[in-house]
Parts: sequence; C-alpha cells; structure tokens
Amino acid sequence: MSKGTLKEIKIGGGWTPDVEDERDFQLGAIYKFPTLDEIPPEFIVSPLLKIKDQGQSDLCTAFASTYASEIQEGIELSPEWQFAKIKELMGNPAEWGADIRTALKSLCKFGSVPTTEVPEELKYNDELSNRDRIADINNWPKLEEKAIKFKKNSFFKIVGPYDLFDNIRASLWMSKKEFDKVKNASLLKLVITGAMWKHAWTIAKNGIIPKQEFSGGFGHAFVFVGTKLIDNEIYLEARLSNSDAIGDNGKFYFPKEVINNYLKWGAYTLRDIEPEVAGYLIKKEWGVSMSWLAKLILFFKNLL
Repeated sequence: MSKGTLKEIKIGGGWTPDVEDERDFQLGAIYKFPTLDEIPPEFIVSPLLKIKDQGQSDLCTAFASTYASEIQEGIELSPEWQFAKIKELMGNPAEWGADIRTALKSLCKFGSVPTTEVPEELKYNDELSNRDRIADINNWPKLEEKAIKFKKNSFFKIVGPYDLFDNIRASLWMSKKEFDKVKNASLLKLVITGAMWKHAWTIAKNGIIPKQEFSGGFGHAFVFVGTKLIDNEIYLEARLSNSDAIGDNGKFYFPKEVINNYLKWGAYTLRDIEPEVAGYLIKKEWGVSMSWLAKLILFFKNLL
C-alpha cells in the first residue's frame, strides 16, 4: 500500500497524447482476437525484470517502451539512451515529454542498448539534474552498432472487436498463448499506453484504481502486463516506472470503467512481423496466424 499523503508523493511523467495517424497498423486487421470466454480472469504475460524509477523526470515513454522490449531480450535496457533517440526523432531535446508512437518508432528504427553500456553520468538522477544532458544524443558515445541487435520489427495499435479494456486483455492473452506454445521470449508482448494520471491514483489503496472521476492530472506512460481478479472483478494490471514505493509494490490495477473513460488515446503493442508484410496482409484483408507467420515473412523477403 502507498504511504504518505497526496502532497508528499511526487512522481515523474512525460507522456504526451498521440495524434491520430491512419497509417497505424491495427491489431484486429490481421490478428484474430480470442473470444472473451477464452480469456482467463487472471494471468500475467511476463513480470518485468525489475520496476524502475524515473524520479521526477519526463522519461516515462522511454521507460515504458524499454520495458516492453527487455522482457523479450531478457536483459535490462537503457531508458536514458532510448529517450535520447526519441528526442532525435522529435528534433528538439529540450521539448518536454514524448508520445508513445515516437517511442516505439525508436525501438524499430534504432533498437536499444543494455544499461551496462551506459556511462554513469548519463543514467538519470534527480540530484544531478542531468535530464537535458541525457536528452541530447550528441552527449552520448556511439552506441548505435550495439543497439541494432535489439531492434524491433513493428508495432500495432490495439484495435479489435471489443471495447478498449477487453481489446487490451485479449491482446495480452494472445501473447501469453503464443509464448506458452513454444517458450520463445520474443513472443512476450506487453501493452504500452498513456493517460492523464490522476494524483489520487498514486495513493490508491493497494494500487486499486478507484472508479470515480477525477479532474486534473499529468501525462504518464506505463505498461499492462496481465489481469488480476479482485473481489470477483477483472482488473488490468499495470506497471509504472516510479519505483515500488507506490501502489501494490509498484503495481496498479485498473477497472474497465477507468480504462474506457481515461485511456482515450489508445494503446500499442510490439509484433514480430515486418512492416512490409503487415501492410501487404492488411491491404489484401488477409488474416495471420503465428503457426505460419514465419514462413510467410520468409516468402515475402525473397520476393522483395
């Protein structure tokens, strides 16, 4: 349970709402969603390697996106370097925060680097006030070659046959099923999202987000890792990048009403399918199943 009063607890954010982009791949366009009856009330796709702490910085999209990558890689990745590459794409290191789409583009375009490659002075620290130094890629050693091996193929916006709450848990369950078949970590896929984080959520008892409406708040990105059954009600389980001192040891539980009312800018997930292949399948209105996806990708690679 969180300790302290509303005024005592301050956490960092940094998420800015994504602008609608019709070029986004929609998950339901080629992936078949499970029926709601198929989805168990409680499961975890994968725990994080550890819950990190962004301090009072605006690096949350970098933390959330590297969370989604490092569970696949089995190695802790640097949100600081990711933030610098996100800012390189944005073109203005001084600009506050970032949107999720740009963060995921950085994973696909550049990859990521392990935290072990990062100089200590470029690891975020509130006391050092080194945010601006981190954000400028010109202050970094050349790590691009080390990042390539961690590049991702593509990302999809979670759009499907249900409301957002059920589309998210269906997406998570698809990932869980895929992984359980072959135990390949690359199939572990979290959901990355953002919301106007309410101050009352930070001190929610046992991390259970209340259903009542709250005004105000600040932009914050985070990930969903699965679902949890609480008092016979299904909640989406979120992990933040604000240490394990808040919520339920860093975990928060979102009810359907809050997801559908407050996550109006949507949610995203990584997918192991190349953009050219995804675009072709969507254009042809073909579905895809993981059982023959690898063969299909190889086939189109040979054609291109």
